Amino acid sequence: IRDKNLNTPLHLASSTESVEVVKLLLDYGTNVLLRDSNGLLALDFSIGKLRLSERIISKMQKLTQSDIHKHREKTAEICERIFAVFKQQIRNIDPPSLGLDDAKLEQMLNDFSEQLDKVRQRKIDLDSIVDQISNLKVKSEIDNDVSSLLSTLQQFTL
Repeated sequence: IRDKNLNTPLHLASSTESVEVVKLLLDYGTNVLLRDSNGLLALDFSIGKLRLSERIISKMQKLTQSDIHKHREKTAEICERIFAVFKQQIRNIDPPSLGLDDAKLEQMLNDFSEQLDKVRQRKIDLDSIVDQISNLKVKSEIDNDVSSLLSTLQQFTL
């Protein structure tokens, strides 16, 4: 079932922090390769949530270090769960139909996995993030990591 923007339930669930709903949808075999009306996968949605938007930064002043890391951990877990199914489903497609050979596909999947792990490992120091100078550096680093992830994902032309 899709909404008027062609979002699937997984697109919507991946926009939240509900690991349980994402897990349930994945367990029931949802197709993670479906794109919305903007051409985005649910994985694009969840990766995008890893960015440090200005809205999140302004809320950080009211949050604890633990709250911030819980949010990022849940978001990273959602990305990893969707990506695990993504790998299975994309391997079921004939790689040459994607313009790839098996080795290239596996390399791209490994690169993506390494980039996602890099994003997950990056820690945020709440004290320095409130400081605007450090904030810009950390935000830039995280946003660059997320942009790399999204760029790698876009190489999987489905």
